[in-house]
Amino acid sequence: VGEKPGQPDEHAVLVDARVAATIGVSFVTSAASIGLYTFIAPLLHATTRLSDPLPYLWMWSLGGIVGVYSCGALIDATGRPERLMSVVLVLMFVVFMSMGIALSHQTSAFALFGVWGVAAWSSQAPQQHRLLSLHPDKGSVVVALQSSAHYLGSAAGAALGGLALAAGFHLAQ
Repeated sequence: VGEKPGQPDEHAVLVDARVAATIGVSFVTSAASIGLYTFIAPLLHATTRLSDPLPYLWMWSLGGIVGVYSCGALIDATGRPERLMSVVLVLMFVVFMSMGIALSHQTSAFALFGVWGVAAWSSQAPQQHRLLSLHPDKGSVVVALQSSAHYLGSAAGAALGGLALAAGFHLAQ
């Protein structure tokens, strides 16, 4: 696709390694987070015999509201979206590694779901900020790529979880 005079080549972002790395992180983050979220009701039932996951999902959502409203302010205050994204990824890792132990204690499980919600919902703004700082003249393209990576990652995480269950993996031991 040739570049017209006065118009930037919209496809140039596709070969930028910094964009690819940022998009890759968005994909994996969404695959892990939404991949687990997809199976949270059967996971709670398998580990705690809980039949109603709604209180946990509410806690995840409340954490998400905190995350959405605080991440932009944190990016503006620090000017370091990469650092915030590192914190988000560490929080998610801690949540996922603690899930098995936390589910046996309702209070810690609620807190863990809240932290997970904060991290999950905070993951998009730092990525968008990074991409827009890399290519401010191609904002619509980089944000569309990031959004696509998020939704594709979400679908891939759910699909991988379903394949794992179909292959005989168990949600709880």
